[in-house]
This record gives sequence, C-alpha cells and structure tokens, in this order.
Amino acid sequence: MVGPFRDIRSPEQRDVFAAFGTLFGVMAAHALLETARDALFLARLPAARLAWVYLAIAGAAILAFAVSQRAGGGRTGRTGLQGWLVGAALVNGGLWFLVARGDTASLYALYVWTGVLATVLVVRIWMLLGDLFTVTQAKRLFTFIGTGGVMGAIAGAGAASLLTRELLDPRDLVLISAALLALTALGPVFALPRGSGASATAGAAPVEADSLLGPLDVLRTRPYLRRVAAVVLLSSVALTLVDFVFKSAAAGHVPPQELGTFFATTYFLLNLLSFLVQLFLVNVLLARFGVNRVLGLLPGLLLPAAAWVAAGGGLGAALLLKGFDGSFRHSLHRTALEVLYVPLSPEVRGRVKGLIDVLGQRGGQALASLLILAVVALPGPERILAVVIGLLALLWTLVARTIRTYYLDLFRESLSDLALETRIDFPELDLSSLESLIEALNSPHDREVLAALDLLREEKRVNLIPAL
Repeated sequence: MVGPFRDIRSPEQRDVFAAFGTLFGVMAAHALLETARDALFLARLPAARLAWVYLAIAGAAILAFAVSQRAGGGRTGRTGLQGWLVGAALVNGGLWFLVARGDTASLYALYVWTGVLATVLVVRIWMLLGDLFTVTQAKRLFTFIGTGGVMGAIAGAGAASLLTRELLDPRDLVLISAALLALTALGPVFALPRGSGASATAGAAPVEADSLLGPLDVLRTRPYLRRVAAVVLLSSVALTLVDFVFKSAAAGHVPPQELGTFFATTYFLLNLLSFLVQLFLVNVLLARFGVNRVLGLLPGLLLPAAAWVAAGGGLGAALLLKGFDGSFRHSLHRTALEVLYVPLSPEVRGRVKGLIDVLGQRGGQALASLLILAVVALPGPERILAVVIGLLALLWTLVARTIRTYYLDLFRESLSDLALETRIDFPELDLSSLESLIEALNSPHDREVLAALDLLREEKRVNLIPAL
C-alpha cells in the first residue's frame, strides 16, 4: 500500500476504519449542504451579505461551545457524537422544508447552520479520536483517518455536481445530506470505541470542568498553547477572507442559474486535489520537515495568489487563491494541527482544544467579517482584502516557525516532573520527544538525568521503544 495506507496495523484496523468512515460520512454530508447553501444564497442575495452570515456563524458557534462547556465540560464520546449526528439530520430535514417556502430568513438560517454544524461535528470527532490514540499512533494514523474526510468531501461534491446538472434543484441536496448524517450515526460511528483516554500526557495539569476560566488560564500560562491558538486564529481570519474573495468573484462572473453546478464542480476538483495531497504529500512532508515548517506551507502559497488578486487578476486569481485553500486546509494543514494537540493530557486537550478550535476559528471568522464590512463599501474591496490576506499569511508563517521549540519545552517539563513522580502512565515517544530525552541524558542536573533514565527504563519495560 502507498501513502498513509501502509501504516495501518491489524490490531488498530477496526478503530481506524470506523474513524475513517465517520469522517467520510460527515464530510460528504457537509459537501452536499455547502453546495446547496452557497448556490441558494448567492443566487438570491448579494455577496456583500456574506459578511453578516460569517459573523452570525461565529456567534452561534461560540454560543454552542459555551453551552457545551457548561453542560458537559466540552468532552465527547461515541454516544454524544451519535446524538449530534441524529439531531443534525433532523435539523437538515426541517431546513429542506423551510427553504421551499422561499423566504430570505430560511436562506440565512441554512447558511449559518451549515457553518455551525461543520465546527461542532469536526471538533467533536477529533476530540474523540485524540482520546483513542497515542502520540505515535496519531502521527502514523491521523493522515489515513484524515483521508476519510477528504474522500467524503470529494464524494459529496461530485454527487452534488452530477445531481444539480439536470436531475435536482440545489435545495434537494439538503435532504440528501440529512439522510447521509443519519446513516453515519447508525453505521461507522457505532463501530467506534467509547474512548479510553490513551493519549499521552505531556506535563499537563487538569482543568476545571465547570467554567471557561480553567482552559483560559492554561492558555495564558503556556507559550506552546498560545502559539497554537495564534496559528488557528490567523489562519481562520485569512481563510475566511479567501472564501469571501472567491465567492464574491463567482457571484460577479457566473450566472445565478449556474452557481449550483459551478460551486459543486469547483469543490469537487478542490477536494480531489486535497485527497492527492493527503495521500502522497502529508506523511512525507511531516516526516521530512516537521510540523512547524508544514504549518508554514499554506500561508506561503497564499502570498503569490493574494498578490495576483490585488493586481486585478479577477475570477482566475480568486480561483487560484481558493485552490490553495481547498487543497491544503483540510489535508496538510488540518493534519498538522491535530498532531499538535495529541501530546497534551486528555483533561487539557478535551477543554483547551475545543476552546482553541471554536474560539480561534470562529473568533477569527468574526474578525474577518468585521474587516469585510469595513471595506465592502470601498472601491475594489477584493483587492484590499487580498493585501490583508498577504499580511496575515506572513504573520501566520512567523508564528508557525516558533512552535517546535515550545513543543520540546513541553516535553522537557514532563521529564522534570518525573524526578518527583517515579511512576506515571508513560506516553509513547515520537522522534522529537526522543531527541529531547537524549538531550536530558546529557543534562548537568542530576535530577533530569535520573528522570530521563527512569522514563527510558519504563518505556523499554513496556516495549514501547526498541532495546538500545
């Protein structure tokens, strides 16, 4: 087997393929829903209204996250995920009925719901998977599991492209999406384990489960997590602006009756490119260049495309800008981000990851919406926003370059803690962690050397690393 497929081992197959199928079903349903909402909204309303729905999506997603935190501490399991999927299927069915009435409010509701649904479901899936796999497993398996989401998006967009050409109205894709979410809840999600918190602990402290103050305090005191949050926020602002520039250009150049097929075909091709990136490039780039350099690839590609838009490249330049976004955001960029979370303890990851993902992504979307509203009345707003995208991409790249140092510091902290706690649940060690361990063996401080030896002996005892 090639790419990520060759890394799957027999004992893990059931869990991995269940996770693969879950992401496939969710992303296929989302691709159908996304095509329907874009075509229906832009066929009847001006592109400038997108800024308001971006803002509404951000507010609704943050509110949903806050309610989730109060209700259950932000944690999720298989049963909770099934409940969300069944509930989402019912909401989609209701929206299919409401959109048929033709009122503007239903179009806003459909657009906002699609954005909130993507945030909630994807975050909950990856939180569950983070509890199921260790650091080493995640680096080996998340690429394959992420491929399931990409393939689902390809299948959903491809089906939408075919169905909207002659057979169905874009509205009917909403009903098909509802059926697919229900099937996913009853199929691959049911095969997932309930979660055992297998992931590694890396010098993390538990956080309180009844308020947002715990995870906010962790973010404030940990430079590593602050930089992860900064990457999420900067990428969210930049990519929201990319989305607006692309859809604004499409609305200005594509006839309204052809928007459904245009969006479906474009998304199909972009998802196909994303799949190829996931299949052939993600593992190679992560292994060769490290997570921090990989995180700087997407913003590096956005820079020249944004410059072309700013120079007046029109729909072609906007397509290139969206092409880089669509090809790398949900493949290389997403996989790299998920790997960054795995070394955290289950307690911290369950709370802080949700905070960073929802507040970072949707907070960034809100900031982008305010930027759009500030410039949309000016001449050439797409060109102005392209310049902003370029500046954000530069800052995004600079922050990503600093992450590796703080990851190693996070692991060194766990080594120091071992000097006081002689028995802990030892994580599997990835290459960066092993490098840090070897460095600790040469430390001038006796306690760090003894802690490293203790960790090495324990890892050898449970056969998590080969004998030296």
